[in-house]
Amino acid sequence: MIHMHYILNSLNFDHQLSIQITHLLHLKHHRFLNLIVIDLQCFLSKLPMMMMKIMIMMMMTTMTRNKMMMMMKKRKMMMMTTTTTMMMMNSQ
Repeated sequence: MIHMHYILNSLNFDHQLSIQITHLLHLKHHRFLNLIVIDLQCFLSKLPMMMMKIMIMMMMTTMTRNKMMMMMKKRKMMMMTTTTTMMMMNSQ
């Protein structure tokens, strides 16, 4: 999902807007994964229990989400400082 943010940014989208869009997509993405898990449960029940647990764990990893949020925050800070610097340069 982070890639989406970079793409939006490179398309000269407003930074804040690109974060919001990315965030919405991310939420949708997770809801979508939840649905997949529910849909797959019948099928997965035929697989060994361990496999099912691993698959669900992989889909639901909060670690990746936290990592993404951290990266977003870092990136946001970087972007803010860059914007500020550019604004200062422009005003001169």
